[in-house]
Amino acid sequence: MDNALVNALPEELLDRILSETNPQTLTCLAQVSRKFHRLAASRLRYASHTHHSNEDHHHFRQLLSTLIRRPDLAAHMELVDIDDMQWEETPPVDPYEGHFPDPVPPTDLADLFCTAAQKLDVPDKDAFLTYLRKGKEAAEMALFLWLAPNLSKLVLRWMFSPSNRSICNLLHAAGEPVGDYEDAIRPLSRLHTLILTDESDVPFLPVLLRFYCLPSLRAVLVAGNPVAAPNEIPIVFEPPANTRSLPLDRAAFTYARLPFTTLRYLVISRYNLKSLTLHWADAGATFPSDAEDMLHPLKWHANTLERLALDTGGATGLPALLGLKQGSWLKALHISGQLLTGYPTYGGARGDAAAGALGPAPFLDPAQLLPGKTLEVLSLSSGTKGDAGFERFLAALATAGAGKREDFPRLRQVEVWPVDGDGYCVSSAFLEGLRGVFASWGVRLITVGEERHALDFEWYRCGRVVQLGEAR
Repeated sequence: MDNALVNALPEELLDRILSETNPQTLTCLAQVSRKFHRLAASRLRYASHTHHSNEDHHHFRQLLSTLIRRPDLAAHMELVDIDDMQWEETPPVDPYEGHFPDPVPPTDLADLFCTAAQKLDVPDKDAFLTYLRKGKEAAEMALFLWLAPNLSKLVLRWMFSPSNRSICNLLHAAGEPVGDYEDAIRPLSRLHTLILTDESDVPFLPVLLRFYCLPSLRAVLVAGNPVAAPNEIPIVFEPPANTRSLPLDRAAFTYARLPFTTLRYLVISRYNLKSLTLHWADAGATFPSDAEDMLHPLKWHANTLERLALDTGGATGLPALLGLKQGSWLKALHISGQLLTGYPTYGGARGDAAAGALGPAPFLDPAQLLPGKTLEVLSLSSGTKGDAGFERFLAALATAGAGKREDFPRLRQVEVWPVDGDGYCVSSAFLEGLRGVFASWGVRLITVGEERHALDFEWYRCGRVVQLGEAR
């Protein structure tokens, strides 16, 4: 075709043609004329950046475009997992390292996004539309969440700038008890399970608290740090007054450095909790100085909580948790041995002179410590090699049940777990000697294998918490 004839085509039509053209063809078309070069240049830069560092973002935008044009398809989006998606929002420091700033979306794509977003009733809407035109991922993710009205499970790796409140504002609109939305189009009105992961120390506590306000939410699993530092101010907004009237079946916070005040708030802000997992990344810094404080939030769920996991991640030098007996509603308990036996029976475990001055821990009778009347499965671990206090506790538990089964009438299984792949704290010979004692009163003593343990802790990290007591 004659170049002059092609060059005479309207710019809008040319831009539309170029939007459907692959990068290789764009390179050739850019040589046709100055007009072609001007229109193709921005798309070539976009395609280049997409190819090198931001291919996931490019495909995500294509998905957004499809959902806007095909709402019939959007209605089928129920389970979404974008945990492994690579976001590139930080401007480049060194171009030779391969980091590129996010390309601004082409005009037609930005227009499509903004036209769809006009239907949203969110706070600070003008800023939201500006973020969409600038290609900010948080704004595009907020639009995506709104475009999936039947979303029931969301797995999301948090990598968004805390200064961009697009998702927070969407959640604010979704969590309001009274709003302009009908139930059929209220954002996230059917979200049942939320899994938030974070490996970049980007704080996301405000977003997590907003998710907590969604009436449909029943399971929250967080792997990572919602706060930038343990001393960060825990409460950043006041949730709707009806939050405490909303049920939540399952909550898990793994590999976290949450200040206890924040943790307490997250535990008591909903009711009807049936399963709770708390796994600390740094228990020595964030565990409450008075261990009994850990039990106070659990009393909010005394009539419903059946499964509890308290894992200190192998930390030593922590006091014993003496009030577990009050949890007479528990059926399954996974707990670090340190919280059952108190300080180690030898000095120096904490790596300082104070640890040596602690002296031996007092012996704690398992029958007086554990919620024996309802307990069915007990999972234990210890972060101290050759932990004499832990061995003594296991031996006492075995003989206590053998002599007085009524102290643990429902107990059927005791599990010993290794700690973060470092092996078991007690010898296999010692455990083998206890198997027969446990078996004499109908209890299985098992060791969770190293390979299986590694898989389970990968589930912990991803938020897929093992249901205690299930067949492995």
